[in-house]
Amino acid sequence: SVESAGTSVAAVKRGTLYFVIDDVGYNIQQLEPFLKFPAPLTISVLPGLAYTVEAADLARRAGKEVILHLPMEPLNGEDPGPGAIYANMGENEIDRVLNEHMRELPFVKGVNNHMGSLVTADRRVMFAVLSFLKREKLYFLDSLTTSRSVAGEIAGELQLPFIERSVFLDNQREKQAIKEAIEQGLTIAEKKGFAVMIGHVWSNELAELLMELYPGFIEEGYSLEQLSAFLLNKESDENTRN
Repeated sequence: SVESAGTSVAAVKRGTLYFVIDDVGYNIQQLEPFLKFPAPLTISVLPGLAYTVEAADLARRAGKEVILHLPMEPLNGEDPGPGAIYANMGENEIDRVLNEHMRELPFVKGVNNHMGSLVTADRRVMFAVLSFLKREKLYFLDSLTTSRSVAGEIAGELQLPFIERSVFLDNQREKQAIKEAIEQGLTIAEKKGFAVMIGHVWSNELAELLMELYPGFIEEGYSLEQLSAFLLNKESDENTRN
């Protein structure tokens, strides 16, 4: 009945969920199920790949937020992929690389790191990267691939909109493990008011689970938003307080 529908819609606000889908740009097929997802998602696109531009375009047209998945040098010497930021780069070279990415993906709202356990712990390099983002009015999401990351500290100094990952969803690929990671995210959101959950575009299980679980999120009082909604609101809140 109509009356009961009104009351059963969660009276309790449980927290906001930010789902970020990494590693987009290798193909379009894996992205498609995420584009069909009926609520906000943030799509993080790698630069310089065969489908970088097309994937970003499709995501934007599907009403998803698009950010740059910026490859950064990791500690283990693994290749982060094309267009990466390396620890030995000078400021001019960092700016040149980032400018290239902005030309390729001019409408991104923010950036998160791909790999980067070496670079995100390097004060000099991160200062150059985040200063560039500040000039471009972009936010930074720290994927937190190392506990030694200095990104949050520098973002604070630069007053750059910043947020960090709460949970990685698909470190283990089995559906049950992904489901448990999502539940961990829900618990964090309930405690902190929000959770940032990062998954990967190659995880078909994740795409299926999001579709299955989405009605439950809403029923239980969680809302889903684009990351920029959080970061830009937070900025305007701070500005009205000062």
